[in-house]
Amino acid sequence: MITAPPYYPEWQVGDGHTAWAWRRETFGAAGVVRFRLWVPAAVTPWARILHLLSFAASSLVPCLWQAARFRPDLIWAVEPTVMAAPAALLAARLCGARACLHVQDLEMEAACGLGLVQQPRLCRLLRRTYGWLVRRFDLVSTICTHMRARLRRFGVAEERLCLFPNWVDTDAIRPVPGPNRLRRELGLADHVIALYAGSMGEKHGLEVLVEVAERLRARPEIRQRPEAATFALPSRLAAILASGRPLVAQAESGELAAATRRCGILVPPGDARAMAEAVLELAADPARRTRLGAVARQLAEDHLQREAILARYEQRLLWLVSRRAIARQRNEAEHSARSVDRLLAQTPAHLRRG
Repeated sequence: MITAPPYYPEWQVGDGHTAWAWRRETFGAAGVVRFRLWVPAAVTPWARILHLLSFAASSLVPCLWQAARFRPDLIWAVEPTVMAAPAALLAARLCGARACLHVQDLEMEAACGLGLVQQPRLCRLLRRTYGWLVRRFDLVSTICTHMRARLRRFGVAEERLCLFPNWVDTDAIRPVPGPNRLRRELGLADHVIALYAGSMGEKHGLEVLVEVAERLRARPEIRQRPEAATFALPSRLAAILASGRPLVAQAESGELAAATRRCGILVPPGDARAMAEAVLELAADPARRTRLGAVARQLAEDHLQREAILARYEQRLLWLVSRRAIARQRNEAEHSARSVDRLLAQTPAHLRRG
């Protein structure tokens, strides 16, 4: 595995690591090599681009060297960052491996959609370049149907697309009867907690959260905790469902909207008043919270368990590799047959008859 030193979400390289030297580690049976990465002190759009480019540059030659050395059957890359995807694709082509890209976040769409890239021509160029790149991978997986549809619009063929959603360990994250130890330590055993479970970035609609907090300020029995995503991105959804708690979410479509309709209250995007009213509605109805929480837990157990998701994805990868192996065997057989035909053509006729 080729990766960077740990630095996110603090934007600071973790203790025991350095940004300017490579490091080899072992996790179980997996060998991990961490390469250099520049981490900016101030995360501006251009600093973020240079930050991602620094890893793409430092990992390029090692990626090619590892592919040439080990001759893997499959090379698997993750977006973000898409800037490292060309190296993975090139390495796969050089060593005859299958190339798979897993899209956890559509960086180009986020950059253009949020106005981080404001020039229309540059946005069109970035989108065309991205489409050209992803269409060349043998398999492109992603975390939800909405992103799968976006990738289809980039021209990725349906047979090359598959879902690999974020899973959850339903044994580690599970409902507990009564207040847990942390709630008792914080003096929150008798309160209803409204938890925001998400990142604090430009694309997360936090201005709505601020207004919701203001509307709930007058209700002391409802305590707000800002750590973690009722505006949840799909990456947060699995853990929320596994915890057996009802959702309050703003969405129009996709997995989040579908799940919330079954185990929570769905409100229009940007409507802080509706979200505050939904929180108050659930806070006043413990029986409904319990019922919706049970539905949420069942959804996690039925659809988001780690073992089931990994098993399905593993089968897809094995199928992808086996297709390459079958094609290679067919090509070798055809090459051998052509060699025999050439040999027979050069053999005198009376020897061929004998």
